Amino acid sequence: MQRMTLSEALVAGRLPDFIAQEEARGIGPADHYQFDQLVKMVAAPPKTYIDGFIDGWLAITQEKPTDRQIAIASHHISPNATYQDGYEQGRAIAGGK
Repeated sequence: MQRMTLSEALVAGRLPDFIAQEEARGIGPADHYQFDQLVKMVAAPPKTYIDGFIDGWLAITQEKPTDRQIAIASHHISPNATYQDGYEQGRAIAGGK
């Protein structure tokens, strides 16, 4: 029998066959917690400038910025601003407060 991939098994409706194949290879079931963490990491939406700003602020102060501080930061975002840009800005502003 030719080895099938998970995607092939899903398309063909043969998930039980895939599971049996992998168990025969010595691969057991995934740890539920580790699986959930991996899915969250892989499926998480990309972080925004504001996410970076908040994380950068937290790195300096250990307190979340106020809604007003976030609003001020939001007002000055360039269209190409990245998470890293926000992180650096949050650290810079929090360090100077």
